[in-house]
Amino acid sequence: MKTLVAYFSASGQTAKLAKTLAGVTGGDLFEIAPETAYTAAFAPCKHFAQQNLGGGGIHFHRAF
Repeated sequence: MKTLVAYFSASGQTAKLAKTLAGVTGGDLFEIAPETAYTAAFAPCKHFAQQNLGGGGIHFHRAF
């Protein structure tokens, strides 16, 4: 059976993990990317999600 590691990475952290996982499993790697890059309008949504998840569930390491 073939393994596919599909991932979306806003900050690059998930990409690193996905590449490692694909290497360990011998799977194919597939990046899920937005058709249009996020804009500054995304920041309020990010802030809202962080507040509602207690700040522990979502971590972004770059500005949008």
